[in-house]
Amino acid sequence: MAVKHKFIAVVLLACIASAAFIGWQRSILRNSMVRFLSSQTAILAENCKAALAFHDAEDAKETLSTLHVEPSIVFGGVYTRDNKLFAAYYRDYVSTEVHPNELQNSGFSFNGGLLSVFKPIVLDGEIIGTVCLRLDMSPMYATLRRNIGIIIAVLFLFALVFSSVVGTSSSG
Repeated sequence: MAVKHKFIAVVLLACIASAAFIGWQRSILRNSMVRFLSSQTAILAENCKAALAFHDAEDAKETLSTLHVEPSIVFGGVYTRDNKLFAAYYRDYVSTEVHPNELQNSGFSFNGGLLSVFKPIVLDGEIIGTVCLRLDMSPMYATLRRNIGIIIAVLFLFALVFSSVVGTSSSG
């Protein structure tokens, strides 16, 4: 096999491996974010039981205000059994339009650059409400863009070095 063909094969293999790595990393990051936000939602569901049971919206707002420690969380909401917003937390820099258009009983969804996680609030075996948290996915996308940039730079440097080696060996 000619050196040129070997070079093309190596670059192609490196590109395929890089694309697989970025796909794998995206999956790992998304799963990690879902696990993190799910645990936060479960904690809030437990901590908001009494507030919802006793119709104390101020207590629920105070509980939700602890979300300020995680900068990626842009919205937290406690909903009543009939899906009415009972208490809410909004990140300082976002508009009130970050609350979900549709409320789910439980689970998660990705939509519009946000991860939404829903958890029912259960008291004595009865669902009395739902907690929803929404997380901004921009930090994940920034990490992926940075890693793609690094991979492109490494591939470019590899191609540059390899082409100079191939150029000097074929001229001699």
